[in-house]
Amino acid sequence: MAKILFKEKQQFKNIEIIGLFAFLMLGVVYKMVAELLQPSENFGLILTSAIVMLVIFGFTLKYLLALRLKTKVNSKHISFSMPPLKKSKEKIKWKDVASCKIIQTPLTAQWHGGNISFNHERRYSFNGRNGVQITTKNGTEYFIGSKNLPSLKAAVSKAIDKSS
Repeated sequence: MAKILFKEKQQFKNIEIIGLFAFLMLGVVYKMVAELLQPSENFGLILTSAIVMLVIFGFTLKYLLALRLKTKVNSKHISFSMPPLKKSKEKIKWKDVASCKIIQTPLTAQWHGGNISFNHERRYSFNGRNGVQITTKNGTEYFIGSKNLPSLKAAVSKAIDKSS
C-alpha cells in the first residue's frame, strides 16, 4: 500500500448559487401563499406549477449540496471521485501520465471567462481553474481542482519523482 502524499475533500459551497435557489424558492412560496389567501381563476394551475417548481428547485439544491470532490495522491497514482455526479473512484497511474502541470488562476481572472475551454477535458473542480491538469498517454485530459495548491503541487512533484 502506497503512502498517501495528499488527501483533500471538498464540497459545493458556492453561496451565490445556493442563495439564488433559496431566493427562487422563497418567491414561489410567496406566490403560493398569496394564491391561497386570495385565489384567482387559475388557482389549480398556479398551485400545481408552484409545487412542481418547489420540488425541482428543492431537488436541485439538495443535489448541489450533496456534491463532493475527494482527491488522493500517492506514489503510484492520483485518485478522485465526485459523488453523486461520479460515484466510482477513478485512478490515474503516474506511469500512464504524459504531462502534468499545476494551474493557478488569480481570483479576478476566474470571472472574466478567459479560463473557459471547450476541449474534451474531463473537469472536476469547485474552485475555478486551480488544480492539476493531467494528460494521459492515450490522450485523455483531466483537470482536478484543489483548494490547497501548494500541498497538491508538492505531492504531485514527489509522486512523479518517485515513479520515474
